[in-house]
Amino acid sequence: MNQRCVKRGSVRGFFSWVITASKVIALSGFLFLPIVVHAQSCSAAAEAGQVAADSCVTTFAGGTFSTTGAASRPVFFASNGGSITATAPVTLSSVGTTSPGAWAATAGTVSLNSGGSITTIGNTSPGARAEGGAVNLSGTTTSITTSGLNGYGLEAVYAVVGGVNTNGVVNASSVNIVTTGQAAHGAMASRGAIMTLDTIDIQVSGSYASGLIGQGYLPFVPLVPMPTTINGSNVTINVSGDNGRGANVNSTGSITLSDSSLTVTGTNGYGVSAARHDPVNNIGSVMTLLRTSVSCTETAALVYSSGEIYATDSTLTGGKYGVTLTDYTDALSKNPPLNIVSIDGGSLTSVLDTFYAEGPISEITLKNRTAVSADNKVLLNVITTAPLTLVSKVDFTVEDITATGDIIADAGSVLNNALISGSIITGIEKNTHTTIDTSSRWIMNGNSDIHSLALAGTAAFDPAGGYKTLTTKDYVGNDGVLMVNTYLDIDGSPSDRLIINGGSATGTTKIRVNNTGGPGAPTTGNGILVVQAINGATIDPGAFVLDTDLRGIGGHDYALHYGSVDTSGPNNWYLRSTARPQPFPGTVGVPALSPMGLALLAGMLAVPALWRRRRGSL
Repeated sequence: MNQRCVKRGSVRGFFSWVITASKVIALSGFLFLPIVVHAQSCSAAAEAGQVAADSCVTTFAGGTFSTTGAASRPVFFASNGGSITATAPVTLSSVGTTSPGAWAATAGTVSLNSGGSITTIGNTSPGARAEGGAVNLSGTTTSITTSGLNGYGLEAVYAVVGGVNTNGVVNASSVNIVTTGQAAHGAMASRGAIMTLDTIDIQVSGSYASGLIGQGYLPFVPLVPMPTTINGSNVTINVSGDNGRGANVNSTGSITLSDSSLTVTGTNGYGVSAARHDPVNNIGSVMTLLRTSVSCTETAALVYSSGEIYATDSTLTGGKYGVTLTDYTDALSKNPPLNIVSIDGGSLTSVLDTFYAEGPISEITLKNRTAVSADNKVLLNVITTAPLTLVSKVDFTVEDITATGDIIADAGSVLNNALISGSIITGIEKNTHTTIDTSSRWIMNGNSDIHSLALAGTAAFDPAGGYKTLTTKDYVGNDGVLMVNTYLDIDGSPSDRLIINGGSATGTTKIRVNNTGGPGAPTTGNGILVVQAINGATIDPGAFVLDTDLRGIGGHDYALHYGSVDTSGPNNWYLRSTARPQPFPGTVGVPALSPMGLALLAGMLAVPALWRRRRGSL
């Protein structure tokens, strides 16, 4: 487009002056600086150095464009249904507060179809902003560099157009973003905006900075929910600085990342976070990771106030914690916030607790052979200390998982723990309500003290590390197996022990005994204690049966007995021995005869009788 824009200037020294798009005119020794309006503009209201399209359309090849000013001087500015399209690479630069490189407002559209570069210097000056309009970046690589407070690389937000809330939309592919400054974010979508990212590289430095932010409405303002969406594939994010976030979704927002990578370094940082629900409608925010890696020097993932994180075939690594679940209670919340975390395949590793929960209500699911490990051997730690939280309640389900780690809660918390679908967990438990299905196994490598156990699978004491106890208030045997290690010898010999404390044991459980080298000996009293009732607990007479052949151990057979011989433990279960029957005198050491040998012996015994009969007949 080869359009000339002509603008009248002021009168200086009684001379009038004229400025064209390409000339500066000096008259009678006076130099007059122009307000440059690019020929590519289709709006007369364009500011200095700006390409503007207000209710009009302009399309042109690339070029270099810049603005400088105190505030609000975007380089490309499309509004009120207007559009700007560049068909060749462009170079955009702005200096000033709230001066985006490209700004699509009120149903306007800015499209850079062949890449280029955008540079902004100034607070709250994003590289490209869609405010109720659309920004499209495609073609060859576009480089965006911003510096300053709140200097976003890409931003999308709603605007009111004709009395109607209109979503801001950003579609970006092959974009490299570098942002520097406090709260400088790589890309942000808020208040109903939609952002689609493909093959994006984001480098962020500065305190309280984030690679991605998806926010439904302004923090702490209970407005009508405005679901916000960010979908990204092949996104690489590196964040450095204190209190940083790789990707943060809150206030009914949604972020989905596939085949992406996020790295966060600095203190008090999080790889990904899902936070804050709508306090009026109790709607949460959702973070979804598909085949994505997350690494953070502090915590891999944070979930609070009805946040939700779903990770599938992804790798999460925390330099301290794996996943933290907590709550910052909203005063207007109708219901207690519910945090949800689901890890499906991939891996989750940490130095401290794999999961650390201190929120009021959380649901945690591990499934499909996720590789889980923590250097401190704590799989889940639940505490009740969060502000305004009366009780932390966690439902923890492991499905087809093999892992080593303790599952513990403090006395003020409620922890429901379920092992299903072939899971094998090795570790201790404290203050849990545990269920184990028929295909799953819990291996105790230390003393455990829990509230209840429903056993359909196997609960086994690890033979390493000495004899151990499992204490529970209530116990239900659903034809499960309790495996104990016992030194089979005299009365009082050491053994692993199930202790029922003040509650009851019902159902049916098979006790499988592993003899740890006991030579076998007669028991003359109660025997060897394996199940104990204390503090008024009761145990059904048919609750336990022996599932092991314990015969011939040092000439003794061991059997399981209900109740003590004396009056000390009428509800206890003991192993007692009886001496095996001895063979008849004189037969000890006689070898067994084969069938042929037996026949020969019978013949030999028959000869004297035959001889006697013959002599008697003579």
